[in-house]
Amino acid sequence: MTPRGWTVAALVTAAMLAWISPPVAAQETATMFFARPVGAAVDGQIVAGEYPGSFLDPTTGMEVFLVHDGENMTIGLVSPGLGWVAIGFGPPGVLMDGANILIGYVTPASTVLSDDFGVGFQHTADTALGGQDDILAKAGSEAGGRTTLELRFPLDTGDAYDFRLLQGQTYGLTLAYSSTADDLVDQHTSASSVPVAVTRDPSQQPTRNATLRLGSSGEEVEGRNTSLVATLLGDDGGPLTGSPLSFYLNSSVGTGLLGTVETNANGVAAVNYTLRSPGEFSFFVRFTGDADYRPAQANLTLIAQPAPTDAAFFTTGLAIRIVIVAVLAGVALAYAYSLFQVIQIRNKGSPTGRTPDPAERRKDGSP
Repeated sequence: MTPRGWTVAALVTAAMLAWISPPVAAQETATMFFARPVGAAVDGQIVAGEYPGSFLDPTTGMEVFLVHDGENMTIGLVSPGLGWVAIGFGPPGVLMDGANILIGYVTPASTVLSDDFGVGFQHTADTALGGQDDILAKAGSEAGGRTTLELRFPLDTGDAYDFRLLQGQTYGLTLAYSSTADDLVDQHTSASSVPVAVTRDPSQQPTRNATLRLGSSGEEVEGRNTSLVATLLGDDGGPLTGSPLSFYLNSSVGTGLLGTVETNANGVAAVNYTLRSPGEFSFFVRFTGDADYRPAQANLTLIAQPAPTDAAFFTTGLAIRIVIVAVLAGVALAYAYSLFQVIQIRNKGSPTGRTPDPAERRKDGSP
């Protein structure tokens, strides 16, 4: 294959992968255990048995200890570096945007810790945004090339720039650290995001049953958007408001989270999804429950019809269209160049464009 052929093939392959790429499969989940009273002391030292469990993040190599008593969470972080360490809590599948970020570092003189809020890919101290610093306790230490940071923080501060955590729910947990930078601004050495489940107080198990329904609105056609609409009702028939519902797609490579949305005043939450190919799509929505209501789940199957023929060109992906246009343009230019050469030859009267000498014409008997 020519170099040009390899380039076109690579472009087509990349376009196809981008077009059909499935959602990311569900990740391993960390756990914030319930305990009352909490035995963990915020002293910058973590000893065996102090926390009810731990999670070793395979991406960053950070060890995470989490426990709560229904009101406050106590966190222990051990990073493989001597710079800053950070943990963030936010919506599932979201990194920094809208997350509560607790970031700090340890020096020989003190432990520095900041209560920040994520905006896009940046984070800013709550106090700079009009919020408040809600850190209840902090302590840290460094030894053997590792940093240990412990802190205590409310599950629900009531601050607009903190993310509320509810028992029985699953959230997004972001971890990051710097190997050497003792500040709050340098780029991380490593970072990752995993789900974290907040376990319930076993003495306050819910007893009521909610009704959860899942439907759709929009065209069930390849390349078109459809809205997955869930409705959550209490056992009295009234809407359950402010309850997070998580929407998922079941695919051949596993379960992919589409988004988590809180129900509105009517108990309704919705997400949009593009049906990327014809065929069957299997969705489900999950309510993980709350202090009163048990968990609930609803399922939905949609059959996407093939895109109309006259619209197929516009539903195969922008990258593929660009490749097609480029190939057609190349063919057209080559054809135009060949036609130009033919016209030039005809206008000059010979392949070389040279006018015959009169003496040569007399040799062959021409006038």
